[in-house]
Amino acid sequence: MPTRHYFQGGLGIGTTSEQQLVQSLVNEAIESYGIDMTYIPRNLVKLDDLFHEDTLSSFTKNFTIEMWTENADAYFGIGPTITNFGFQLQYQLRLIVSREKFAKYIGNTLPVEGDLVYNPVTKGLFEIKFIEDRKSTRLNSSHRCISYAVFCLKKK
Repeated sequence: MPTRHYFQGGLGIGTTSEQQLVQSLVNEAIESYGIDMTYIPRNLVKLDDLFHEDTLSSFTKNFTIEMWTENADAYFGIGPTITNFGFQLQYQLRLIVSREKFAKYIGNTLPVEGDLVYNPVTKGLFEIKFIEDRKSTRLNSSHRCISYAVFCLKKK
């Protein structure tokens, strides 16, 4: 079976040129199918020493960056539920953002839990709850992360 000269014989051995190729393909896909979201980083003003939680945060900066909504069901989440604490609405959003573009526009190496993402299409404000590294299965595990999956819950 013929192989491409970009890859080393299909053995799954990742080189710098292969990593750059995959990174540029991910960037292009997110640029083509993504949405310009507003990323709003959180600044901790006061931290609780006992629980190590923020008691007061400020949001003074915002950055526009393209993000890709991973699936159409992401806007629905578990929806309205009744819990011990009353009636809750939990809508979640799962986004894919390029590591390279995130570092270029925002300056951080990765998104941070507690930061906010504003979706201008749905006019929804979402809080980042979890970040997952996304690596290509084509390359070996020692290569750098090419994108992040960002899990968010809608703010009230």
